[in-house]
Amino acid sequence: MEHKDYEALIKATRESGESETVEVKKNNEDEELIVRSISALSNSARLLGMDSGYVIWGLENETFNIVGTKFRPGNKKVNDQEISNWIGQHIKPKIYFVFNETEIEGKHLVVLEVGAAQQSPTEAVLPNKPPRAFIRTGSSTKPLDDHPEHKRKLWEALVSAKPEEDVVIRDQSASKILSMLDIERYRVLAMKGVNIEENELLDHFVKHHLILKTSPSLYSLPLFSAYALAKDLKEIPKLENKYIRLIVYEGSTRLDSASVDEEFATGVISSVEAVYRRVMGLIPTTECFDSESGIRKTIQVISGKVIREVLVNAIIHQDFAQIGTRVFVEIFKDRVEISNPGIPLIKPLRFVDERPSSRNERLVKEMHQYGFSEDRGSGWDKIIWQSEIDKKPTPEIRVSDQSTTVVLWYDKPLERLSPDERDWMVYFHTVIKYIASKELASNTSLRERLKLPTSKTSTVSGLYRQALKNGLIKRFDPAASNKFMKYVPAWANNGISSNP
Repeated sequence: MEHKDYEALIKATRESGESETVEVKKNNEDEELIVRSISALSNSARLLGMDSGYVIWGLENETFNIVGTKFRPGNKKVNDQEISNWIGQHIKPKIYFVFNETEIEGKHLVVLEVGAAQQSPTEAVLPNKPPRAFIRTGSSTKPLDDHPEHKRKLWEALVSAKPEEDVVIRDQSASKILSMLDIERYRVLAMKGVNIEENELLDHFVKHHLILKTSPSLYSLPLFSAYALAKDLKEIPKLENKYIRLIVYEGSTRLDSASVDEEFATGVISSVEAVYRRVMGLIPTTECFDSESGIRKTIQVISGKVIREVLVNAIIHQDFAQIGTRVFVEIFKDRVEISNPGIPLIKPLRFVDERPSSRNERLVKEMHQYGFSEDRGSGWDKIIWQSEIDKKPTPEIRVSDQSTTVVLWYDKPLERLSPDERDWMVYFHTVIKYIASKELASNTSLRERLKLPTSKTSTVSGLYRQALKNGLIKRFDPAASNKFMKYVPAWANNGISSNP
């Protein structure tokens, strides 16, 4: 927030006093009271459809005159921790908040900006006390449970909230907003290099809702637009930690030393290509024989198509409501892992056949506009299909409580696959054959996919039996002999029971 923004906020507060989203203090810096205030302001901001709430130190409580404050959050410690770190550990779920210090009329003031609640009501989790959510009623902070109607409406607001549309830069001049965006890159990708005047460019951005006009001379920037177009994400509130991070480990675990640790802080219209090129230059290569040209070629151990699709998927499907997390690309001795904040909206087993459901519809649209993704959502079809063509291990999808990770192995022989990994491979082989091939999955197709000799036919049959037993696939024609048996996914309209 710039100096003039402080003045505008403080001027409005001096005129109208405290509210559901603005609280005033003079010197009170009790950390537990601050945590309660953050909970209340965060929940009230979401309830009222606002992006932020504020605590202002340095105004007199009744007159709201500027008197200054002794509070210095940069010097304040709680149990030997910086106050911001301590507060962050006592707020659930994590939300955006930041202390800002400034001088106005020669007096020291502090403004605490608190982001609107995300996912669920923001709770204060204080020592030796049960978690509790608060709300502002007028100028008072009250327990949310004491106000059931507020609680009901808050949940309604949370369910309909779209974090990608939150405003991250508010009420700035057109020149200031445009100076923060990578205009030249946008011209190349979205406007095919067409050069237009700044006023026409501004109209273009407003027309496409990439910039929001909030008054005759002031403009604001929504999160999805800033994330895509920013010159430097670290200068954008709520996005300063959303840069892509790339780490290369010397071994196969995160305990091994990192030889590369890089941050890509530009908006994703620039960082996607930069990260992709860097990854392709860092992963191992191998030689293969080109049957058409008759010469040997050097290629990366993972197809560039797979890397690109997984990277773009991680970017567009991440959960922006999760604070302090980002897209990670980690390169190990034997694999690449690409992870993003948030869990999938559909089950991983249905990634290929179901149309993707995204929490970031505007970002998806923009990435399609820039040529990074397809609007019809065929990313995982391509990932699985290319893995089949290259005879590479089927990408793993690991879902934790708060993140999704795709694991791309350089190589992993059948004997090293766990029973679950074998089922996963058989299932997606069956799925991709069902939806993208003229032939259904069979013993022959799976044997060839695994590069096994004909002597291993019984091994392949065993893999199918296990997947059948676990309900992942089913027989297409139960009357067919084992030699001619075909398989389809368990959810397919064709085929019969999955019982062996």
